[in-house]
Amino acid sequence: MRRFLMLSAMLVVFGSILALGQDTETLKKQALAGDVAAQNKLGEMYSIGTGVTRSYTEAAKWFRMAGDKGDAGAQFKLGIMYEGGFGVPKNGKEAMGWYEKAAAQKNTEAMWRLATAYQNGRGVQKDAKEAVKWYRKAAEAGYAKAQVRLGDIYRDGLDPIQHDYPEALKWYKMAADKGDAGGQYGLGYMYQEGMGVAASSDQAAQWYELAAKQGNVDAITALHNLRR
Repeated sequence: MRRFLMLSAMLVVFGSILALGQDTETLKKQALAGDVAAQNKLGEMYSIGTGVTRSYTEAAKWFRMAGDKGDAGAQFKLGIMYEGGFGVPKNGKEAMGWYEKAAAQKNTEAMWRLATAYQNGRGVQKDAKEAVKWYRKAAEAGYAKAQVRLGDIYRDGLDPIQHDYPEALKWYKMAADKGDAGGQYGLGYMYQEGMGVAASSDQAAQWYELAAKQGNVDAITALHNLRR
């Protein structure tokens, strides 16, 4: 199941393939001449089987060329491939190395993968402080999903990190102000329970409604329970 989820995530990440305008042989010549865009395009083509027979081994080869040249997107994709064992031997340490290279270039998806790896002990030893460090980096770069996760962590605590309601509110509000349903639900919950704010069913309902309109199941359930 986990490998299937990794594959699904990989296909989503690689699904942003550029419009095909050149034949494969021309692209290969350009890629071998050092053209990073061509290297990335070939990696995407082979990863999803567009215009060529799908081959994760070939995809990894071309992404590595681009990654070795410092392309953050390719470095992130190599991390996904090493973490899932797609076209390369499965290797958590190697995956983390590529994520770190991409994250150093402000790739927020790589920061997220590093954070979740440290939180869940995926390929590395669990380390809550290291997880929060990477969540914070992604959140400060505007990654709403990381803002919501920080809200969750500071609301509930993550040993040895203690709950901090004002901090949780700050991150939920940051995500909610961008229209993120998770942030809106988080704020609603804080108002409903009176965590760091005066309890207010009206305020809770307002935030739940915004999240529910986006299909957030937790918000839909909370709103239904609030109105019973």
